[in-house]
Amino acid sequence: MNTRTIVSKPKRALLIDFELYADNDPDFKRELITLMIDNLREVLAAYKASVKQSEPDIFSKACHKMKTTLVMLEDPELTAVVEDLKRPDAEPGNVSRFGKIIAELIESLSEAK
Repeated sequence: MNTRTIVSKPKRALLIDFELYADNDPDFKRELITLMIDNLREVLAAYKASVKQSEPDIFSKACHKMKTTLVMLEDPELTAVVEDLKRPDAEPGNVSRFGKIIAELIESLSEAK
């Protein structure tokens, strides 16, 4: 018998209570999720640009802009990694963790629409 194991990419748990923000309005929930995904993509792109251009302010400004998304997501690992990456002596491993967390959150948020 030929058995195959299908391994799916792990999703990240979402700790956000969308009903707290969307008040049972599915259209607003979808719009909120879209904005959160856009924020996550923007902060990741800003980090890459910040490193490429050796300009830390690019990342700092993007982090400030996405502060509401960070608070709403209540993801302690993401918050810790973002805070670490703002520092000039950031842990090298946090760069890949950052990208992985962002990708997992985007996947989970997309499925929550």
